Amino acid sequence: MRKHIDTLKYFIDNHTDLIVIFEKDYKIRFINDAYCKIFGKTFNELKGKSFFSFIIEADHSNAINSLNKITKEQNYTSHQERILSADGVKWIEWKVKGRFDKSGKLLDYFAIGRDITELKVLYEELEIIRNRHEDAELIGNIGNWEYNIIENTFWGSIGAKKIYGFPLDNNPLSAEDVESRIPDRESVHQSLVDLIEHDIPYDLKFEILPLDQKEPKIISSKAVLIKDESGAPLKLIGVIHDITKGKKIEEELKKSEELYRTLIETASDSIYLIDSAGRIVQVNNKACELTGYNRDELLRMTIADIDKNFSLDTFQKFWDESAASSPALFETSHTTKDGHEILMELSGVKFELQAEIFYYGV
Repeated sequence: MRKHIDTLKYFIDNHTDLIVIFEKDYKIRFINDAYCKIFGKTFNELKGKSFFSFIIEADHSNAINSLNKITKEQNYTSHQERILSADGVKWIEWKVKGRFDKSGKLLDYFAIGRDITELKVLYEELEIIRNRHEDAELIGNIGNWEYNIIENTFWGSIGAKKIYGFPLDNNPLSAEDVESRIPDRESVHQSLVDLIEHDIPYDLKFEILPLDQKEPKIISSKAVLIKDESGAPLKLIGVIHDITKGKKIEEELKKSEELYRTLIETASDSIYLIDSAGRIVQVNNKACELTGYNRDELLRMTIADIDKNFSLDTFQKFWDESAASSPALFETSHTTKDGHEILMELSGVKFELQAEIFYYGV
């Protein structure tokens, strides 16, 4: 028996975790060497002291509430607290058991503590990184998601939840929650099936109806398939981007371009766009009709090919002496495809677009 007791004592005294037994009034009855070392005190200096005398005061209530949960039926609890050690403030995670007599009366507490300071710092740093990532998602209107094929579970980031109009909490989402917000859900779902079953790339743009809004959104969604070592599908990892504003701007630009194109093509005058080298880069239908050349033919020509009054050198010199954005009105003649000369009155202007010089003639 004595041998077993000595073995147990050796184990406790040499354990790296903090071991303490304290009375129901929280006074320390026993501590191991690790407990003494972390406070830089001897056994006799610590014996009889309150278990709370080394805990940061702000954490007292949390520790007391944790200990008060211990009953004979549920005689185990755990909590984290800060202590003032010999090396400064440290975080300790305690696992505490209560010892009761046959009548159910609490006798004392047995506790094992572990220094989790480094782990706590790591968690805090990870929390900072997570918050920054979430802020970036919310600012950029982007999000990411995962679908576990084996467990049939879905996860969405805070950015993804915002785009879909879901509450920004920790409650899980289902695939049904997400697909129910997609009007063309069958087509989108089939694209996911094609990715899983046939490795067909998933890169879509589609409309969604956010849960918290009446107006639809347009999102861009991409996903990749993750497989196990045997090649069996495991999960899908995807990103989404709210492109509603960009899509509206794109549609407005397209509408504006179509409007201007219609105005130019239906104009009763010939219209030419010429670059700084004298090459014809755009014409309207009237210019083709007047010269007898089709559009492709004119776009392979220079101004000197249809206007004998302007060699490329003369053309360049004329516009070099003209101020940008100042219209120039002059008379000249154009040669048609069949060789006829047509007298022309031209209104032209020199302008700069994206650091390039162009000439616009009507």
